Amino acid sequence: MMLEGLPLEQACEMLEAAGAKWRVTSYQSRRPYEGADSRRVVRAGVADDGAYELVVCEFKTKVNDASQGSVTLG
Repeated sequence: MMLEGLPLEQACEMLEAAGAKWRVTSYQSRRPYEGADSRRVVRAGVADDGAYELVVCEFKTKVNDASQGSVTLG
């Protein structure tokens, strides 16, 4: 099952629908990541006991011009 890149909630829904067990490990920076709006699966594997192990990180997925600065070309 391809789970990498999915929001954590969606990955958990898929695993629940499949009747699978899972565990989640969340990695965070020592400094808080300002503006994070999504926790996404960055790695998924199956442990010896058959449970999925999901590693998640915070991401900012709603990007706009103000958050990226402005660039003038030409």
